[in-house]
Amino acid sequence: DFSTRTTTGPPRVIFTYPKLVKVTGDPRVYYLKNNTKQWIVDEQTFNANGWNWDSINLVHYDWLNDFERSPDIKI
Repeated sequence: DFSTRTTTGPPRVIFTYPKLVKVTGDPRVYYLKNNTKQWIVDEQTFNANGWNWDSINLVHYDWLNDFERSPDIKI
């Protein structure tokens, strides 16, 4: 409620971009931006970009497949 600056109802997550995501049971981490997904090829690339491992969100496989595949990210 904007007038009282309080929330009503359950908490919600707002996905903003860019976002780091992975599917449970799959080690691949993807970088999402502009409705595309890019696989981050290795740990060296992940760290070189200054990303935080705690920023990775778990998502459902079907949800991730809705994104168009873009070239992989590798340094």
